Amino acid sequence: MNNRLLLAGLAALSIVFTGAGAQPAPVVDPVPVAPSGARELFNGKDLANFYTFLRGRGRNVDPKGVFTVTNGVIHVTGEEMGCLTTEEAFRDYRLTVEYRWLGTAFGGKKDKAPDSGILFHSTGPDGGFGGIWMKSLEYNLILGASGDFWTVGSKERPDIYLKAEVGTEKLGGRYYIHAQGGEEKMLIANDRVCRLDIARDWTDTPDVRPAWNERPVGEWNTAVLVCRGDAVECWFNGRLVNRATHVNPAGGRIQLQSELCGVEFRRVAIEPCGPVPPPPARLAPVADAEVGVVVDGALAFNDRAFALTPECVKRLEGRNFLVRSIDGGQPVEVVSDGELLVVTPTAKAGGNLSQGAKLAAMGFEKMPGEPFLAFGKNACDVADVWRRDVKKGERIDLGKWAIVCGFDEAGQQAATAEARAKQAAVLAKLKGTPSEREDPRGILVNRPDYVVFVPKQPRDKALRDPAKPGDTYNDHFQVISNPSNGMLYAFWTQASREADIDQHIAFSRSADKGRTWADPVILAGSPSKRNPALLASWQQPMLSKSGRLYCLWNQQTTSRGPHCGLMFGAYSDDDGLTWSAPKLVPFTERMDADPADPLVPPSWCNWQRPLRLGENGNYFVGCSRHGKAPYDERHGCKIEFWEFLNIDANPQVQDIRLRYLSTNRAALSAKNLEKTGGFVANEPALEEAAPVKLPDGRLFALMRSSVGSPVWVQSRDGGRTWSEPKILKDADGKPYLHPRSPCPMYDWKGPEAGSGKYFALVHQTFDFNEPKRNAYQHRGPLYLIAGEFDPDGEQPVKFKAPKLFAPRKGGNSFYTSYCVVDGKGVLWYNDMKFYLCGRVVGPEWFE
Repeated sequence: MNNRLLLAGLAALSIVFTGAGAQPAPVVDPVPVAPSGARELFNGKDLANFYTFLRGRGRNVDPKGVFTVTNGVIHVTGEEMGCLTTEEAFRDYRLTVEYRWLGTAFGGKKDKAPDSGILFHSTGPDGGFGGIWMKSLEYNLILGASGDFWTVGSKERPDIYLKAEVGTEKLGGRYYIHAQGGEEKMLIANDRVCRLDIARDWTDTPDVRPAWNERPVGEWNTAVLVCRGDAVECWFNGRLVNRATHVNPAGGRIQLQSELCGVEFRRVAIEPCGPVPPPPARLAPVADAEVGVVVDGALAFNDRAFALTPECVKRLEGRNFLVRSIDGGQPVEVVSDGELLVVTPTAKAGGNLSQGAKLAAMGFEKMPGEPFLAFGKNACDVADVWRRDVKKGERIDLGKWAIVCGFDEAGQQAATAEARAKQAAVLAKLKGTPSEREDPRGILVNRPDYVVFVPKQPRDKALRDPAKPGDTYNDHFQVISNPSNGMLYAFWTQASREADIDQHIAFSRSADKGRTWADPVILAGSPSKRNPALLASWQQPMLSKSGRLYCLWNQQTTSRGPHCGLMFGAYSDDDGLTWSAPKLVPFTERMDADPADPLVPPSWCNWQRPLRLGENGNYFVGCSRHGKAPYDERHGCKIEFWEFLNIDANPQVQDIRLRYLSTNRAALSAKNLEKTGGFVANEPALEEAAPVKLPDGRLFALMRSSVGSPVWVQSRDGGRTWSEPKILKDADGKPYLHPRSPCPMYDWKGPEAGSGKYFALVHQTFDFNEPKRNAYQHRGPLYLIAGEFDPDGEQPVKFKAPKLFAPRKGGNSFYTSYCVVDGKGVLWYNDMKFYLCGRVVGPEWFE
């Protein structure tokens, strides 16, 4: 029989029966099979393993060349809706797709984000959904949200579905977001499960920002789909971002979408799935670390500029790891069973670096594979990977040069999309600065919410330009807000290093509630090392009720050091755009510890900004006074208080009037504290008073000392006289421990609120037996202590147990300020006296 005649006859019969009401023959899908080995579905030359389908045209009809192969990539113009479909159907596989956006769009996608997708487990007729695609499940490829699931089918015939763990929050109030350990939800056709770390403000617009681990338009991204039984995982650029179970169907064809957006695919590869891996262990929150991801160039530690290498990525790509100090930190505690990995140098690196022997003693096994260069460039950076299935309740305590990885990130720092978006915003502030190259993630250690200033000069002094302002020392950071217009004003002491010849007063401002800041200007002091001037230090900003902005400072007039100077100042009537010429604020009195020669200026420093705690709301501040009165046994530092009497009258600088309170013999001293058992330092010192108002009108002040603890005093007469200084104690009567380091304290509701809720920062460490007897020891982590007014207590503010606030191991000299911004209290701090940052102090610190 002539085959052509037979086919023609069958076609005619089909027409007759169809016209008579007969149904077309059902589509028979190819049987899904697991790939027998790894292979490239796209051979780099043509579309041999695929066929095209375009809406309204059908199979392999592509007159406009929507799908072409050029230069070894599949080029998809996106001009028409359709797909590139595999001839075969698959199950139990791992699919790797590399793609990039072309930045072109058509029709309704011109005002949308670049969009395509991987449709998997596709079944039924071509165009069965909307005349475009088969019914299927989708690994969505869309800028900012790649890794979302879609169920591509009809709700009237709910045979396309999956089950996913989701949180209570929905994107835009509509779409579920994957949440590890969340409630299981069954999602039927035409619904969406967003990737777990999707930005909560994601919108389908052309200017949407890429996800935190997504490369922008024009750069290649890697999407990996793992299908094993009825479970599916979406990996994106080495990161698990979504997973589902109870997937139906559990196999089918694979389609690459054309969705009115230009896109290219350079690799489409498939391989069989390996054995089911053990689940990652979940750890209790680690306070001194954040979660990183093993990708090329990621910072291995938060206090060294050592980046992970390509060799490390090859072994551990996409795994979570704890970014913490190279010296180790607090032990990790296991809260759910699972696998845990540790990377540490080989035994050849030496016992002081390798944790291998310790890991072996704890039951860890060295994983197969040759040692590899994990980070850095030296022989001691060659490492092994160790693994063990750990159990709930175990504590793993490791020291130097050990990277804990491969755990479930839930509950850790920066595990949420919001936290990652915040980190990305902070790191964006480093763009174009030396910090972006030298230590790109170091600024994240103390977890800022705002970034005010990043130095433009490099840390390496040999590389700095002496003709430009020195800006690698930033200290005594004070921010005030203008309630009438929402402006924020920032002042700080800046130099190449503390007390260098280019020390000056810097000023910046923000008109958008701290999100962006103007480039700083120099108000006083040396413009640069090439053009040095007398030092200017320790500024005091104040805002009058009518809006005049004052800045006073310590102006060096001799070569006797940065604390020794006269008081100068300037003012601005246009929010800091222009300033008056500097003028002298005359000292009308001298302290009995000042130099006997009246031509030698006194030594004084106001580190806290003046607050409206004085009589009738006058500005009031504690002043640290260095010197030795005739009746003192030793040189030291005491505290007196100043009240600015007429700032609200908008005086000229030279007409500002001061009142001196608790001065001379009444000044606060550490002398008696040493006699009662405190640490005896080289010089007795009370410094840097931080006053607050209590609800009953009393003033309470906390200050740093030389005796190993913070010290407190109170005043019942507006700061004229003060109680005998006493060591600060917790609710159990134990002294808080603190070296001769800043000890700021603030009213949580606002600097002058008198709310009854307060917080302070202490180091909570001091070695009284230190043989070198160093009062400056331990400027390591800082702990927040929340306090409440105790009207009947001897110490009128009762503080709670310390909570770790700033985990940096060193350089935490927090010369800070505090104000309320947009309803939230913000602590403005210098980090390592280098970065200037802000951090919200929320209610969680008081729980």
